[in-house]
Amino acid sequence: MRLPRRATDSLAKMARYFDLSSEALLRRYVGVGLREDEARYFAEQALSTMEDVLRERLGEELAASLVREAEAELGKRANTRTRPATPRAG
Repeated sequence: MRLPRRATDSLAKMARYFDLSSEALLRRYVGVGLREDEARYFAEQALSTMEDVLRERLGEELAASLVREAEAELGKRANTRTRPATPRAG
């Protein structure tokens, strides 16, 4: 995989900061990003299914209101779980 020079320079700088190889840090970034995207995809699919069921059982207006409430709650929870990375003790 080819990366822009600026990206590889930044990756090398951050790898030194975290006391990791550039390759290990890149794997970490890909893994974290992939898990975040998968979680977002799953949440969107679950909300879509929930909205379909609610709409069928409770009607359009109430279903839309409940889904907005659930989305807001999920957003709050996602924001509280975001923590900055901590470099290794050296």
